[in-house]
Amino acid sequence: MGEALELYLPSADKFFYVFCNHRGLKGIKKSDFIKTLTARLLPKLPSGVQIKIEMVDSKKYPNVQIADWVVGAIANFINEKPCGQDYMAILQHNIINSKELFKDYWLDKFDKQKTQSRD
Repeated sequence: MGEALELYLPSADKFFYVFCNHRGLKGIKKSDFIKTLTARLLPKLPSGVQIKIEMVDSKKYPNVQIADWVVGAIANFINEKPCGQDYMAILQHNIINSKELFKDYWLDKFDKQKTQSRD
């Protein structure tokens, strides 16, 4: 996530806000996530800039809900689910950069699924 946020830097703003969905992160505590993200971003921001990272309920924050929808649509495409092709056709020309944040988690999950299907 830090790599994606770095696309917005440098910033001349006095505050740098990050809003993340409050649902659990894969394999990391929220407090560790916030500390790690802050440590990554702080050196890249001008002196005196304050970072505020909030874990929020996407139902109460429309912009976070939009991000959830976009990520879900991309996941449908990758996992070859219904409408995935249609979603990607709409989104593909608006995607600037992509980065799998939990690659090890998903690779492990798919390996386990393959092993179970063979048994």
